[in-house]
Amino acid sequence: MLRTVGVITTCQKINDADWKRPDLASIREESVQADAAASTGEATLKQLAEQQQRAAEQLATLTQQLETSAALQPLCAAWGGYRPRL
Repeated sequence: MLRTVGVITTCQKINDADWKRPDLASIREESVQADAAASTGEATLKQLAEQQQRAAEQLATLTQQLETSAALQPLCAAWGGYRPRL
């Protein structure tokens, strides 16, 4: 929060040529908004990390299934040769 206060104070100085002292009321309000935005961003990043983990797990499962099916390919080819005789 202290960093937020410093950043907002600096912005107030830059945007107001007649600046004398920090406007504490607006600093409190803006710091609450900044903290809420940071919390929202953190939650979003956590959700994205969880989705990425699930996608990686699904990819690993698919890879394993493809490896199994590749091993069965000769059996499928043999079946194609016997099928017309059945």
